Amino acid sequence: MEQLPLFPLLLAASWLDLTTHKIPNWLTLPFILLALIYHGFLGQGIVFSLTGLVYAFILLFPLFFFRFLAGGDVKLGLGIGAFLGWELFLESLLYGLMIGLPLVLV
Repeated sequence: MEQLPLFPLLLAASWLDLTTHKIPNWLTLPFILLALIYHGFLGQGIVFSLTGLVYAFILLFPLFFFRFLAGGDVKLGLGIGAFLGWELFLESLLYGLMIGLPLVLV
């Protein structure tokens, strides 16, 4: 239930990415801020959220630097990391790679 707010974000980001090939800042940046506020006041603490944000940045920025990901993808990953924390972010990244890589290779 705690991950339920991610569903509309991921649905909107998926739709926009499929139709326009862009994930806009107006979708990703407020979500990062909302994730920090949510965990700061209601969730598991601001450190939980910031740790997920840092882990996401450390893992996704090199992919952006070498042009494997676009900036919107990285910002979406930062929002997911800030909302889920580092452990669930790593798990979701692993599942995403397991599902996505075979689709790219075929």
